[in-house]
Amino acid sequence: RKWCASLRRASPGRDERLLLHFNGHGVPRPTVNGEVWLFNRTFTQYHPVSILDLLSWLGTPCVLVFDCHNAGRLNEALAAMGRAGEAAPKVGHDVIVLSACAAHEELPTSPELPADLFTACLTSPLRVALSFVRRDGLVALPDELLERVPGSPSERRTPAGELNWIFTAVTDAIAWATLPRDLFRRLFRQDMLLASLCRNFLLAQRVFARYDLHPT
Repeated sequence: RKWCASLRRASPGRDERLLLHFNGHGVPRPTVNGEVWLFNRTFTQYHPVSILDLLSWLGTPCVLVFDCHNAGRLNEALAAMGRAGEAAPKVGHDVIVLSACAAHEELPTSPELPADLFTACLTSPLRVALSFVRRDGLVALPDELLERVPGSPSERRTPAGELNWIFTAVTDAIAWATLPRDLFRRLFRQDMLLASLCRNFLLAQRVFARYDLHPT
């Protein structure tokens, strides 16, 4: 609780959107009541914490990322709280929720995949995209190149920069063609952090579709 409050106090502006990323691998699954399991102060026991409590501590606006089995339970719980008239922030505006899978789904477990594949899509999109392109046999890439593409994503004249530019152009085109204009502007044009996450989320949707999973 203190950590969430300190993040809000340390943010540059009152309307700054904060990010809370929950990597829930190796811990109990979210409950149907919208609770995640966190360690106590001595790291000896797990305790359930309501997503509504997390939001009250973190404040709005914010982005919540849930990388765990049955992550969609948390989306459903937030929606149910809103329908019940509870003091839940408006999901989709004040609160953006990115969940790795639907409420009834389990994440893929394979020695060929990172355990936190959803997190990898959001934080290392080029590496994930290239690894699946190589897996499909579309291009041959050595491991060392896959691990570290030369250059910087911010410098287009380098391989990493050119690939990042192409990735941005493709994902923005997909979003422009599929989203209402006001939603596209809010997600992809008003906040650089949110825009980057949403682009990478589009990659996650396509990667997870291979395993019949549905990030929401």
